[in-house]
Amino acid sequence: MSESQPPTRSHTGFVPNRVLIVGYSYDAPQIATEVADYLRSKGISSSILDKDPWNEPPGAYSASIIDGARTIAASSDLIIVLGGDGSFLRGTDLAHGADIPLIGINMGHVGFLAELEADHIWDALDRLVEGNFTIEDRMTIDVDVISGDRVRTGSWAINELSLEKASHRGILEATLAIDNRPVSSYACDGMFVSTPTGSTAYAFSAGAPVVWPQMDAMLVMPNNAHGLFTRPLVVSPDSLVTIDVNCGRGLAMAYLDGYRGIRVEHGERILARKGSRPVRMIRLDTSPFADKLVRKFHLPVKGWRDVLRHTAPHKNDPIG
Repeated sequence: MSESQPPTRSHTGFVPNRVLIVGYSYDAPQIATEVADYLRSKGISSSILDKDPWNEPPGAYSASIIDGARTIAASSDLIIVLGGDGSFLRGTDLAHGADIPLIGINMGHVGFLAELEADHIWDALDRLVEGNFTIEDRMTIDVDVISGDRVRTGSWAINELSLEKASHRGILEATLAIDNRPVSSYACDGMFVSTPTGSTAYAFSAGAPVVWPQMDAMLVMPNNAHGLFTRPLVVSPDSLVTIDVNCGRGLAMAYLDGYRGIRVEHGERILARKGSRPVRMIRLDTSPFADKLVRKFHLPVKGWRDVLRHTAPHKNDPIG
């Protein structure tokens, strides 16, 4: 079990020599070329990943693209992701494996994981090439699937593990234990184990609390459980989360960050714990997380009386 340490933020000051640009959605391919030209003018080499290999049918073709991208990432100093949250999550796969930092420039919709919006891209590049940024470590979770007494396979996530029935028929029966002590059994659509970073993602939609990403913790909760005790649990980052899976004659799927899937069979066990390696996120924006929460989710920050005062019809306004 990994030793719990608080997230760290460090000033870098280093200037990258080689950058991997991930850009294959929206207008990203065109902008990726412009970014590469800009970096070249500063004496920085770059490579562009302009295909989404994780969106290809599983097989030799997609595997070769992923392997090639991971090889390039291993020889890069940092990754720039142009796109939305989905693109950023795929970029973390490359950054995590190579243990290099990455930054997201939002070209999608919400873009909660992105550091800046697209209209600030050139200011961001100026700071990157000057080494004027900080790096913040974000907690991950490591996940193992246990069959019998052996680890059959494993993966990791920066957002969440989502355990679901492979078929939408019937329910999933899951028994949860924390630190090898049974907590509850659920008849549900699935189970979540989320990081603080993932608390504003899928788990948020299922009713989990928002946890500031500078914290280390794991959120555990059932999805659409039929029962009285369905509240999310916030457990220590040192804890071991165990989920015993009963999916009857069917199969279950464990999805990591929404795009990596692991088949889980009846009677198998899932172990989740704090990841051995964080994702290193480049920070340029020094505003508090609360400001980002308000901005991205368009939260009202004025009292409802003030809102009514500004939206109620004026006495001289025409009616009808």
